[in-house]
Amino acid sequence: MKHRYLPITEQDQKEMLEMIGISTMEEMFQDIPQQVRFRGELNVSKALDEQSLLRYMSGLANRNADFHRYASFLGAGIYDHHLPVVINHVISRSEFYTAYTPYQPEISQGELQAIFEFQSYICELTGMAVANASMYDGATALAEAGALASGATKRSRLLVSHAVHPEARAILRTTARGLNLEVVEIGITPEGVTDFDDLTSKISDAAAAVIVQSPNFFGCLEDIAAAESFAHDAGALLVVSANPLTLGLLEAPGKLGADIVVATASRSASQLRWAGRPAATSPSPKAGCAACLGASWAKPLTAMANAVSCLRSKRGSSISDVKRLRQIFAPIKRFSRFAHPCTCPRWASKAFRTLAN
Repeated sequence: MKHRYLPITEQDQKEMLEMIGISTMEEMFQDIPQQVRFRGELNVSKALDEQSLLRYMSGLANRNADFHRYASFLGAGIYDHHLPVVINHVISRSEFYTAYTPYQPEISQGELQAIFEFQSYICELTGMAVANASMYDGATALAEAGALASGATKRSRLLVSHAVHPEARAILRTTARGLNLEVVEIGITPEGVTDFDDLTSKISDAAAAVIVQSPNFFGCLEDIAAAESFAHDAGALLVVSANPLTLGLLEAPGKLGADIVVATASRSASQLRWAGRPAATSPSPKAGCAACLGASWAKPLTAMANAVSCLRSKRGSSISDVKRLRQIFAPIKRFSRFAHPCTCPRWASKAFRTLAN
C-alpha cells in the first residue's frame, strides 16, 4: 500500500526492518494472535478527490446553525461579536511572525512588541496601571486574583457573587481549597444582579476580596461603584471580571474603584469556536496589586488589535480604517525592504498608537 504523504522509499523501509532484526512488516505483529486480528474491510466510505471532499464537508457544515444566519441568545460568556477586517491584515504581517513564546528575545521582537502594546491597551481599557501578559484564561485569572487579594490583605475569605460565571466560580473554589481559603457566595436579586443586602450580612474584617462580574453571567450590568464601597469599607479588595469588548462603551472598572480586573481577552480577538483556550488578563492600579491579564499566549497581537478598535469606538474617529492603514503601514513596507525584520516592530508600535488616537 502506497502512502502519498509518507516520504519513505522501499529501500528506507528495508533498512529500518534490517535495523530491528526482521524482514517483513508482518513480523512486527506476530505477537498478536491470528484469531483476534481483523481480516475484513472497514465499513468506511471510499476515498474522495479533493473537490468532492470539500463539497461533501461543506454540506455537513451547512447543517449547523451559525451566527451568520441566526441570532444566538445562548450567552453564558460566549457572545457573537464583530471582528474588524483590519485585524486579519495586521496579524498576518511578517514583522510579528515570531516564536510562539519569546524565549529568545533577539529573534522575538515582533511578539514582544505585540505583548507590550497589548498590555498597554488593556490597561487603558480597564483603567489599571499595570497588566500581565498573561494567564491561561479568564477563569484562571479570576482564581489568581483571589489568591493575590489574600496575599495582599493577609486575609483568607473570598466573597464571590453568584452572578459570576459558574465555571469561574468552580475554578476559584478549586484554587482556594489548595490555598486554605474560604469561598463565600453572595446571592443575587430577582433582577439578576448581586444582592448587596446579602453582601452586607456576610462581609467582615476577614474578607480578602469581593468578586463581581460585569456584565455578569446573566448579561446584567453590576453596580461596581457600590460594590467598591462595600469592599473597601471592610478593608477588602474589589475584583471585577469584565468583558474587554464592553469596555469600549462602559466606564473602566479601575475608574470605578476596582483593585484588580480580570478578563478573557481572546473573546476580543477571535471568532466563536469550540476549541482553543481563551486568553486571560488581569490589571491593577495599585503598586501592590499586579494586573491579572487573562490573555494567555492566545494571540496577544489579535486581541491587541481589537482592543484598539474598542478604544477607537470609545473615543470616536473620523478617519476610515482603510485610510489609516495606508498611512500607518506605508513606512513599514518601505523600511522592511532593506532592514532586518526584527527591527520593524518599532514602526508597528507607532502604527497601533496612531490607530488608537
